[in-house]
Amino acid sequence: MRTSKLRHMRETRGMTQREVADAIGVGQVIYFRYENGQRAVPYSAAKKLSKLYDVPLEDIFLPKMMTNRYF
Repeated sequence: MRTSKLRHMRETRGMTQREVADAIGVGQVIYFRYENGQRAVPYSAAKKLSKLYDVPLEDIFLPKMMTNRYF
């Protein structure tokens, strides 16, 4: 099973799903579904995740090969 970027970012920072859910203002079950690809992440939550992890949105939601910056 492939680990999602959201899960990897959360675990790298030592956070629980509950902590992330609270930080972005959603329930833990909703965040679980975001992390496991069972529910689309709305733009408002995506912006909060980007700010929480201090990374651009594309680093979270685009495939790695599309985020390489050649410019």
